[in-house]
Amino acid sequence: MRRFLILLSAITGTAVSSVQASSIEDWMGKVEKATQHSYQGVFVHERSGNFSSYQVWHLSKQAAVTERLLQLDGPPAESLRVNGKLECASAGFPSIPPSIFTQFDFDRLQQAYELRVLGESRVAGRRAQVIGILPRDRHRYGLEVHVDFATGVPLKQLLVSDDGSLLERFQYATFHTETPSASELQVQARCVESRDVSAGSLAEPAWRPDWVPTAFHATPLRSAASDPASSALISNYSDGLARFSIFVEAISDPSVGDARSRLGPTSVVSKRVAGDSVDYIVTVVGEIPIGTAERIALSVVPNAPTAAPEAQ
Repeated sequence: MRRFLILLSAITGTAVSSVQASSIEDWMGKVEKATQHSYQGVFVHERSGNFSSYQVWHLSKQAAVTERLLQLDGPPAESLRVNGKLECASAGFPSIPPSIFTQFDFDRLQQAYELRVLGESRVAGRRAQVIGILPRDRHRYGLEVHVDFATGVPLKQLLVSDDGSLLERFQYATFHTETPSASELQVQARCVESRDVSAGSLAEPAWRPDWVPTAFHATPLRSAASDPASSALISNYSDGLARFSIFVEAISDPSVGDARSRLGPTSVVSKRVAGDSVDYIVTVVGEIPIGTAERIALSVVPNAPTAAPEAQ
């Protein structure tokens, strides 16, 4: 852990302080209430050397939170979220880190991370408190969060590997606590309504991993698929910060084989599995180290069918 703190300090330029003016619990509470504030600004997202910028309008009114994002680079694209749920998005709207939109579950995070107040910084001309979310094992990355003193809004997030590599950056360039107007929250026709994918009956997936890292919990999927030959997303896992998904697909092409790659924090590992009459490709995709993704993929096996009760 000490080595990780030294690397984090070196890469981000944040001085790690042993004197904490406020406890981590105080800052947890502040971040949890951040969505209650209205604000607007421009932030930059960096991954694997690629940069993109976005205008954000965030309105909190009568217990409802509305947030519009407009991409400022390339073809116009936007998205709209209401109470954290995606209402619409332009075709091809880029993937933004989920932690930008969701509240951190600090009680859950503490199962897999050590939370520390590290020091102070200045982001977008505003005073910020730096919080370290430091992994307790090698199966996840660390996150440095710069929290606005006045509102508790995360103004900057740096995702860092164990060797000190910067994997992903989210950072406000401008930030104001002005209430967005109705016209600023109005999306254009290019914002296509998001379909509710939760419909359907809850079904047990036909495949399962025999191993996942500590503190990762599955999100139940709603699917009618119960045949092991089905090609489907079988499960999503999260530890409160990191996420990964497991896919299984039946294949007949003998040239399809194992593969592994990493783009920024996202690892993709595919493993070919021999079946009785057909082979399968098991793929793990997520913001986890590639060695962890490979171990998960190797552990995926078919779910055993439920045994029929014996006749009396």
